[in-house]
Amino acid sequence: MTYLLLLFVVMVLAGGLFLRRGNEAKVSLGEIPVVFAKVEAAGQDGTFATFCFRFADETVKDPAVNVQFSVDDGRAGFDWVLICEVNRRDREKFLALAQRLGHTITEHKARNGCEFLRAEDGDLAGLCRAAIVELYGLAESAEMGLVWQGFEWP
Repeated sequence: MTYLLLLFVVMVLAGGLFLRRGNEAKVSLGEIPVVFAKVEAAGQDGTFATFCFRFADETVKDPAVNVQFSVDDGRAGFDWVLICEVNRRDREKFLALAQRLGHTITEHKARNGCEFLRAEDGDLAGLCRAAIVELYGLAESAEMGLVWQGFEWP
């Protein structure tokens, strides 16, 4: 199931299938806990909610950041997928933030070779919000893209 989940993320990044099917919305930082609750309540492997945004950074070609909630082996988690240039570059910053907030992070590699970091403990909505705000300075009023599968939104 992890392979399928990461395949969907790749499709989203490439403007793939889910964007054309309409599983796309704009959400605010304040909606992160609601999105997580829907992912967790769905409880089905393959369920995911990916947040996508860009920020001002001239040191990278593409300043896109993608983070997600997903269900894998029946457990909801927060994934730091190492596909985007920024996510790969900021891997250690994310690990330090997660550790400071008391989360256990595990490393994974999908069958397609994509690596990701995953947290399944503690306040996962809080970890997601902290990563977005503390690492990238996204404003409270900013909107992020949301792409999802496995639950109804809004």
